Amino acid sequence: MLRSVLPLAVLALLLSGNSCPGTSVRVVSPVQQVTTFEFEIEVEIQDPSLDPSRRVATLNDDPLVLVEGPDGRFRAPVAPGPPLRDRNVLRVRIPKRTGKGQHTLVQHFHYRPPGKARAGRISDPKDLIRGPLAHGRVGDWLLANGTARFVVQDVAQRDFHSIGQYGGNLIDAERIGRPKRDNFFEIQPALNIETVVNAQTVTVLNDGQDGTAALLETCGPDDLLDWTNPSDQISQFDFPVTLPPGIDDFDLPVEACTVYRLEPSRSPGEHPWVEMTTTVFNHGPDDLRLFPGDYLNAMGELEQWTSLDPSSAVSLDSGLGENVVTLGLGVFSFYGFGEAEGVSYGRVGVPIDPSLPPDSSFTDSGFSLVLSGVSIPLILIFPPGLIQPPLAVPAGGSASFQRFFVVGDGDAGDLVDAEVAIRGLSHGTVRGCVTVGGVPAPGARVSAGFVRDGAINNVRSAWVADADGCYEGRLPSGSYGIAAARSGTPYEGGGPEPVVHPLAIVDGGEVTQDFALPATGRVKVWVRDETDAPLPARITVVGFDPSPEPLITLSLFGVLETDGGTFRDPTGDRLPFGVARIDYSGARGRASFDLEPGRYQVFVTRGTEYSAWDREIEVTAGAETTVKATLARVLDTAGFVSSDFHVHLIDSLDSRVAARDRVRQFAGEGVDNLVATEHDARSDLLPVIDELGLSRFLTSTLGEEITTPSFGHYNAYPLGLDPERPSGGSIDWGRAAP
Repeated sequence: MLRSVLPLAVLALLLSGNSCPGTSVRVVSPVQQVTTFEFEIEVEIQDPSLDPSRRVATLNDDPLVLVEGPDGRFRAPVAPGPPLRDRNVLRVRIPKRTGKGQHTLVQHFHYRPPGKARAGRISDPKDLIRGPLAHGRVGDWLLANGTARFVVQDVAQRDFHSIGQYGGNLIDAERIGRPKRDNFFEIQPALNIETVVNAQTVTVLNDGQDGTAALLETCGPDDLLDWTNPSDQISQFDFPVTLPPGIDDFDLPVEACTVYRLEPSRSPGEHPWVEMTTTVFNHGPDDLRLFPGDYLNAMGELEQWTSLDPSSAVSLDSGLGENVVTLGLGVFSFYGFGEAEGVSYGRVGVPIDPSLPPDSSFTDSGFSLVLSGVSIPLILIFPPGLIQPPLAVPAGGSASFQRFFVVGDGDAGDLVDAEVAIRGLSHGTVRGCVTVGGVPAPGARVSAGFVRDGAINNVRSAWVADADGCYEGRLPSGSYGIAAARSGTPYEGGGPEPVVHPLAIVDGGEVTQDFALPATGRVKVWVRDETDAPLPARITVVGFDPSPEPLITLSLFGVLETDGGTFRDPTGDRLPFGVARIDYSGARGRASFDLEPGRYQVFVTRGTEYSAWDREIEVTAGAETTVKATLARVLDTAGFVSSDFHVHLIDSLDSRVAARDRVRQFAGEGVDNLVATEHDARSDLLPVIDELGLSRFLTSTLGEEITTPSFGHYNAYPLGLDPERPSGGSIDWGRAAP
């Protein structure tokens, strides 16, 4: 019995703070687990044989000053920072009054406040971010806190895929609790428009164990981004523009280091962003002036929004979508739809100097260049050399530029939330819920912005309703209008335009604005072949959309014009005039979707090898309309294979179509062989075809569109796949000849 009790007694002594038998000398705090960022060390010394005035305390072998309080206990406040680690050792040595010997207190404790930031190399595949565009590999680098996780690609590598040519860049990001949704490709620091950082070294400056920000640094020389050639691209414009001199790749004597800084998240949802500070070191004898910034290519199932800075916003119209150029940029936002719904990304800039203009952006075919501290339109239209490069780097010296990369939970407005926090803007909060026929409407769109003639003419923020049909976000103080919409649903009041409600935002204020959209109809389509087997097919609904997307046109100098949307990004292929909806049935021959009440003509087709079917339908509010179509093969193509030899998906810079959607489309169109030719990337669609049960209708061939900026695009197939490379094994046409 004694043997079984003795170990428990020893353990109890250890857990009580290492007090010694027969004394009242003990560590009151910390206990074995510290779960707050700040805490207090408290020691009680009441043994008359000890001399506390000669006490010596250390924390992880660093000196620690314990101050005696009125109650006779000794205390020291501890804040995040050195020498704290995950596992810590507190030692307090108290000499005996006799001068012979001492009493030593030892307390081991873990420092684990929730939300600590971390930086380190990924060694376990379980730590990788997952999703359709997750390109991280074991050996890359992870930054994480309690809100978000980010992957920075390892350095000293080359994979020829869009702006992802070099390593050392941020390539994956996700919000904690929203896994497997990564739809972001990469952000590449740029040094001088046509040159970027080719990172060769990586250093963990702080791993975050001490409770402060996690810091990761990547460094390298300037190098040519082979994949793009802005000089050549702007030469194709319909009007004369020029780029400033000195932006070609001259192998400048510079090195650039980007520090990725992630703060701890002390409260839920705090700090969903990485601060990026790029410092350029000039090793040459001459002063340099550069045009710094970032190349961004989100790819993914993402809509885009570039808000205008306040000085531009008051005079220019601007909606959701890929603005070709911005005179001055507010935030740069990507927000998900389809499989990517519930995730968003973006960039918030910080002025290089308060006297300089705001950042600006240029977008072409899905990839973008953001320049810091300069207006791109002014560079293009003013005589070469008139616009001074904003970053001055003295000979033998350095200069820095800063911005934040944000990952949100699915709203364009997540970037506005970040903007008001980072820039300290006066702001208030707007929230509310959207219903359709009295029922919560997940996925509904809500937009707020400046108003002219009763319509929103400049979007200042936008949200996607959550699973409960509700939204919430911040807006800078000011007067706005706010409206709601949902695909396949009438606007409030049932008219052809949305009802815009007035919205006044004051600093610290909160406003609730709910929306009640009318009930809508639902259409269910069943498609069978002549044997009554389910058949993938295309469903085209012909009729006029009773609630069309209100377009907003950004016009600069009457020359550069971009159509944006009030609720959705209209970039890319739009529905033809007179077509209200296009959908596809899958392997089960079924499709269903919401459609505004009204009369429509439904066409069901499957390419030229099958018959066509059509029927007029009446869609009623609150009711479901069922369509049953039968298609028959009318052309015997035995021995032949129909193929499309040039197909893009989300691994291409200029496509937003997910693999599953693209496979459903081609199976529904009756194509036998889909040749995936991504821009400088390879996508294997056979696993997706099999997953969707469409293998008996469709196969796929691996290909690639070899994409040069100046010498044309070339499709190649069939090709192999290299699963170890994010590009899948693209052809590196830009590498020097052996």
